[in-house]
Amino acid sequence: MNKVALAYYPVYVYTLLLLAVWLLSWFAGVAGVFVSGEVLVENLVSAEGVRWALRSASHSLEAAPWGVAVLCVVCVGLIVGSGLLHTVCEVLRGRGLVYHRRKAGSAALVVFLLCVILIFLCTVSPWHLLMGVSGDFSSSPLAKGWLLVLFIVVLAVSAIHGAVCGNYRMLSDVVRGVCDVFVMFAPAFVAMVPASGLVACLDYVGLLAGDDYVSHFVAALLYLSPFLYVAVLRGRDFLLLDGGQ
Repeated sequence: MNKVALAYYPVYVYTLLLLAVWLLSWFAGVAGVFVSGEVLVENLVSAEGVRWALRSASHSLEAAPWGVAVLCVVCVGLIVGSGLLHTVCEVLRGRGLVYHRRKAGSAALVVFLLCVILIFLCTVSPWHLLMGVSGDFSSSPLAKGWLLVLFIVVLAVSAIHGAVCGNYRMLSDVVRGVCDVFVMFAPAFVAMVPASGLVACLDYVGLLAGDDYVSHFVAALLYLSPFLYVAVLRGRDFLLLDGGQ
């Protein structure tokens, strides 16, 4: 079986789990009524359960972290398409780089250090643009907007590396590299649809209620796992997207 077909396994697993939650909620509801005369869990296979599912379907999809997933995949696409990932892997393996790779890697490193210095300067006086008014880092613009800051840093570093290395000659090269990675992660985005329904149903039947930390952890695990699975499954393919130039 090829990697594309294997990449859709999370979709099948989440769909089966979603159906299992519906069936188990019905069995648990019926068993609770007959054994103790009480409803132990909310029954999804009921008039109220179906009405809830229909009413909350759009909200469940909107609650999924689509924006975060898209921005992260764009960052991966920039890193891969610019050849930066290939350069970093070659350095970690201790292999020598050709001249244009060394030059591109050095330029990318300088830009990265400049970004780090700029971020640091924006968090101290007298500028402190990225710090909170009260000095609390948890509520600061940097803590709230770290994903956008990460995207800007990745964009700057990847653009320099791709331009110097020769992978980015036109804007279409950047778009093509990002689109190639989006195609790879398409199964993970599809898996977010049943995952969003699974999170909502687990919450409705009471399996995620009572502890916000556990609920957030389980939800993040369900949404993140397909992306990690695809990344591991097709990790070697990422190095081939820039042609190993």
